[in-house]
Amino acid sequence: MRIMVLEFTDCDSAIFDEIMEVVNNHPDIGYLRVKDEQVLSLPGLEIYPGRRR
Repeated sequence: MRIMVLEFTDCDSAIFDEIMEVVNNHPDIGYLRVKDEQVLSLPGLEIYPGRRR
């Protein structure tokens, strides 16, 4: 299994918002909460919007 971690800074907010829009509109993506933290999850991909990671 390969893992890629992307971290975004405030100056990257436009591209982060675009990625999140695509992810949020994907029908196979489920939402999980881990320790009260929102996580978008697909096989091999986890997105932590609160951490911008």
